[in-house]
This record gives sequence, C-alpha cells and structure tokens, in this order.
Amino acid sequence: MKAIIQIVLLVFFSVGVNAQGDYCALSSTLPQNWHCMGPFTDYYGTAEYNGRVDFVWTNPNDMGHIMAAANLGGLWVTHDTGHNWHCLTDNVVSGNRRGQVPGVIGPVSLAVSTVDTNVIYMQIGMPRTTEKSWGYSLGMVYTLDGGKTWKGDARYDDILGRSLLSEYSYHERVGAKFMPDKGWLFAYSGSSVIVKRNARRRKWKNISPKSLPDKFNFSGFDFCKRDPNKVVFIGDVQDGRGARLCVYDVSAGKWNVLTPRLPSEGDTLDGIQYISVSGLDSVFLFVSGHNSKTKFSYLVKGALNAETLTVVNNAAPFRLLTVSPVDQNVMYAAHPVSPFLMSTDGGVSFTGLSRYGGPGRQGSHSDPRCLTLYSATKGGKGDVLFGGTDGGIVMKTPAVKVFSSITGKGICITQFYGLSNTELNEDYMVAGAQDHGIMSYIRNRHTPWELTFGGSDGFLVKLTNRDTAVAYLGINLPRLRALQFKDTNIVKLRLVSPNDMVDGCMYCYHNPIQRPIFFDNNNAAYVGYRKVWKKTLAQPTWEEAFNGSMPLPDTIPRKVGDIIIAEQDSNIAYVAYRESGSPGRMDKLSNHKLFVSKNASGDNPIWEQITPEHIQWERINDVEINQDTPSELWVGYGDFIHAYMNTDIRDMRDRVEYSPDFGHTWYNVSHGLPNFPVNKILCQKGSNRILYAATDIGVYRCDFSTFDKNNESGYGIMWECFHEGLPDCQVTDMEFNYKSGKLRIATFGRGVWETDIPE
Repeated sequence: MKAIIQIVLLVFFSVGVNAQGDYCALSSTLPQNWHCMGPFTDYYGTAEYNGRVDFVWTNPNDMGHIMAAANLGGLWVTHDTGHNWHCLTDNVVSGNRRGQVPGVIGPVSLAVSTVDTNVIYMQIGMPRTTEKSWGYSLGMVYTLDGGKTWKGDARYDDILGRSLLSEYSYHERVGAKFMPDKGWLFAYSGSSVIVKRNARRRKWKNISPKSLPDKFNFSGFDFCKRDPNKVVFIGDVQDGRGARLCVYDVSAGKWNVLTPRLPSEGDTLDGIQYISVSGLDSVFLFVSGHNSKTKFSYLVKGALNAETLTVVNNAAPFRLLTVSPVDQNVMYAAHPVSPFLMSTDGGVSFTGLSRYGGPGRQGSHSDPRCLTLYSATKGGKGDVLFGGTDGGIVMKTPAVKVFSSITGKGICITQFYGLSNTELNEDYMVAGAQDHGIMSYIRNRHTPWELTFGGSDGFLVKLTNRDTAVAYLGINLPRLRALQFKDTNIVKLRLVSPNDMVDGCMYCYHNPIQRPIFFDNNNAAYVGYRKVWKKTLAQPTWEEAFNGSMPLPDTIPRKVGDIIIAEQDSNIAYVAYRESGSPGRMDKLSNHKLFVSKNASGDNPIWEQITPEHIQWERINDVEINQDTPSELWVGYGDFIHAYMNTDIRDMRDRVEYSPDFGHTWYNVSHGLPNFPVNKILCQKGSNRILYAATDIGVYRCDFSTFDKNNESGYGIMWECFHEGLPDCQVTDMEFNYKSGKLRIATFGRGVWETDIPE
C-alpha cells in the first residue's frame, strides 16, 4: 500500500541529555529486560513474510555485503548474502537537540557513498500507515563510520527552511542518491534540489530550478551514463498535472526545464512516476495521463533534453523501472501486486521473473518495492538483481530463473498494527500485520510464529478474556476472521462481518479501517464500524450493541475509534469516534467525539458526550479506564500540536487527558511525554494506577498515585521513559500478560517485544 510521506520538522526546546535521549524528561530506574519475541522466521530460499523493505544496496566490490532499509524498521546489514542479518540502527539514541537523530529510523531514502561505503545518508520519516497520525518527516540522518554512530543533519533542515515551517506539507516527496563518479550527494524535497559535494562535510548547496509550477514536487531522478555531468529529475504538481523533466548540468551549473508531451494530441500527460536513464542516455519513464475516453499508464521513451516522448508500452501500470546500463533493450519493472518483470525488447513486452509463493514455498512475496541491478550483461542473461518486497529481501542470479528470498536469520522487521494475548495464558498470541494479514503465536509450536490468514493487511485483533482462547481478527480483505487455539494447533472459525457502511463503502481496500474489537467479561464481542456491533461466541450474526442507542455524530467523525466496558459493571461503557481522513476534511472538534453510558446494559441506555473540548484538531487514539474504579479514564491523542513544537517536554500538554469523574472534569497529564502521537494507554490492574503509554518513539510509564489536582505544576504527574534496551520504534499496541508478569508490545517495523512488569 502506498505510503505518503508528509513533512514536518520537530524542533523542541532542549531539556538535557540522558542515557535515553532528550525525549526523556525522566528515565525509569525500574528494571527492564526488553527482548524481541520475533517473528524471526528464516525465509532464506522460500517466499519471504518478514516485513517491508523499501531500499536495497549491494557493495559493488562484495556481493555478500548487502544493506536493506526497512519501512520503520531501521537499516540492516548482511555480510554473507542474506543468511544472517543484524541491525545498524538499533543503538541510535534519538533526541530533539540540533544534530541528534530526531526520531525513529524510518528510511524514505538510502544513499551509500560511491567512494566510501562507510558514508551512509538516509532521509527518514513516519508514513501515514495508521489512522492515528497524519505522517511526518524527520529530515536527514547520516553515519561516517559504517553505522556505528548516527547523527541528524541539521544543515539539511536549515537549507530547506524547515526550522520556519508553520504547517504540515501533505504531499511532499523526498529522495537522495550519490553521483557515481564524483561521489556528490544529491537530494530533493518537494520543489527543492540540494547537493553536498563532500559527504563528510556539513555544507549543502541549494541548486533548485526557478521556473517550476506552484505546488510542484519532484518524485525521482537518475544520473546519465554517457554524459556523466547530467542529472535528470522528474516531478509534477500535487493534483497530478504539470509534469516536468528537469535536466541539470553539473559542469555548467544550469538547468533545462522541459514540459514533456505525448505524441497523440488527445493524450494529456498528468504525472511521471518513475525514471531510468539508459547507457545511451535515453530517458525511459512510467507516466500517467488521460484522454477523452480513459485514464492510462504508459511506458515512454525520450531523448535527453527533448520534450516529445514516444510510447513504448501502452499497458504499463508498473511500480519500478530499471534500464540496463549496457543494453537499453533490457529493462526491469514490477507490478504493484505482481512479482518482478523483465523486458528484452526495449519495454515492448515483459515476462515474469518471479512467482508468488505462499509460506514455506519457493517464490517471493507480492508487492515489490525496490530493484537493484547489481551486475549487467548484454542481453540480460547474466544479470544479477536484488530487490525489496513487502516481505523482505530477494535476489536473482543467472543460475536460477526466478527471484528467491535472502531474508535469513536475525532480521525482524514485521509491521504490526495490533496484538492480543489472554491475560491468564502466556502461550497464545495473535497479531495483525501490514502486508501479512494475521499471524498467530504458540510458544510450544515448532515455529512459534505462523501466518494464519494471509493475502491482505491485518489490523486490530482481540483474544477472549477467558480460557476459550478464541480470537476475532480485523483484516482488510475479507473483513473479519476468527480462530481458536487448541494445544499447539489453530482452528479457523466461520465469522460473518456486520453489515455496516464506513465512508460510503462497506469494506474499502483503498481506505483500510482499523476496527476496534473488545471482549467483555462474558466473552461477548464488540466491534466498531460506523456503529458498534455485538455478538456472543455462539451467535451466528451481529446485532447493534446497546440496543441501537449509540448516537451517531453528524457528518464526521465517520467511524468508531475505541470501545471499552467496565469489567465489574457492564453498565459502564465508553465509546470514542475518530476521523481518519486528512486534516483538510476536519474542522476542529469534528474529528473526535467521546461518549459514556452508565446504564449501557439496560433496555434504554443513555449516552452523554464527554469530549474534552479544549483540545482541537487532534484525534482520540485510545481510551483507557481504571478497571478498579471505572469512573477514572484517560484519553491518548494522536498527531502533532504545532503550538507545542518548541515546548519543553516537562511542560507538554494535550497528549493525555485524565478525568476522575466519568468525563465531567478533565486534567492535562502530559508532562514528560514527547510531542508524538500516543497510540495506546494501559492501566495496570491492582497497582494503584500505574500507567503505560505507547508512542511513536517508545514506551513511557507513569505512577499516577502522585496525582494532585491542586498542584498547578502538572498535577504532580511526570511520565518517565520505559524503553531502556528497546530500539526507538513506533509502538502501535500493547497488553499485559498477568500470568507471566510481562508487558507485551506490537511495533510497526520491529516485531513484538516484551519485558517484565516491575513490582
């Protein structure tokens, strides 16, 4: 699924340095023993189902030395062609001070120096992969020692004017590459192009062309081979019009900005998606456009500095493009939902280079993300290729006809949206994964993690609270699923989804819905769509929960964001609504609503709106209650707050709100939290209100017994970092396992982790 990177610079006031970075007002002194539970499945030689890899680099002098940049999973390296991997970015200590790494290593570009492979640059950011954040960029990071130490490139932000950014940029695109011969680093962001002639020095130079349309965004570039002083950039404006080819002459320091056109007068060129320059400096492009009859995607060809393009292939909805530097008749591409493709006739026709393989079978994952031509030969028969897919890293050599996985041991980059375990059983767990559907975990199974429901994206999941060990699972296609654990086996159950509509479509693939799922103490299930639905395990179909009494907010928000019911009194229920669209469709308070009922299990439940109305724009990400005293609740908020971008985190506001009285009174209890989304809050049972918060930078802990409503300085509350030994990562979900005494978390890009719950 396409990830749209949206740019914002985080510039916080410095609060001092400690072992866990400047995003920690306090570091917990309690013992922590975080360790990764996986999945660590060795997929070498079989279809890969680990996690998305967006960029692959291979050492030109050593084919066994490979680096893979995982989507929100950091940068990984192997020295034995993928049999064993380790992460180069797990030890990064992030912070908000100038020159520090500003957050999670989510690579949106990977550039390795062509003259010194110890020099690595990456643009990083957080794609809008969940409904809990609009997405944001974190600028550029680099290492000069092969990944031992990392720094944030503050000069990159300076030259792009990021320190003065006052609003989000929703469609800005970025990219970076090293020039093969000179070793210069080129990068683009939005309509800006910058260059660093010496990657070991700080200075950037802005070389952006002047004559570009408003709202123009570059989307890619490639270096010429015959004339190594030329660089060709592509781009268009935000609405998909105004495509441009921009040729930069390094020796002259000048641009030639071209408006490309198709040969047919009736065809309008809307955008350029991919570019590859051949060894003869012919420019090949994947473009999109329209005419009076239809929309189209073409593979086109043009001469350097020429505006008229020739259509090579008129049925080319491709994702990638790489033309051989030694034979421009040989080129490689990929289809968004199909494996890699090869052409030997200049792009007129393509044949498959890989086949889709299920778990444990030969083949590769669908959805290719990147392609590297490592070794090129005339005719292509001796070519060696590497690629990244939604499942990991693949390779093709002349000895085999198709790509095969080199996603071996040690790597864990699975992107989980949600996880669930039974509180009284440590052996079972389920998790919803981007690109991999639903994964199940059985501690004593030969392979603890297995793909149970594949073929789509898995979202929020929930296991019953009792010993039946039944799980209801949110999955993109087809709707809801169910399973039951029996010893070391999985039994798939039939489950019909509610007949509900969200955003005018019941189950839209292009608009994934993270449907909250909740089991009460009697193992009755609740699920949120536009409405809240309920069924017992024995019922064949769903019915409207709470006797259909839930009020529907006007217009937006359009969908239920969270559901929670008191364990000791099922009359007490909270339901939150949350909008998942872009900020442009929101209007202050219309993007979230919160309701409570104190007679929810009665015949005519009464609902009261208790939304904290002093918080505008941010969406409710999570609602948690004190199950020992259900009148107490906490609300975690998503997105960023511009007004607090320069705020000392000791004075942070509007990340978490607390009410002691069913939402009638609200207190800001955000001190110590960073200005990142709060994705989940847990209140530990029987602990006198010990709280944990899952954020886009890690886990935080708070002893809420110190709350004092008369204390004007943060009400006596200060959150402390609780991620010593946990790599900086986006924590999307978490649950307690009281039997084992563990806190388990799901991360987006680094698998599942656990640590002991402190006494």
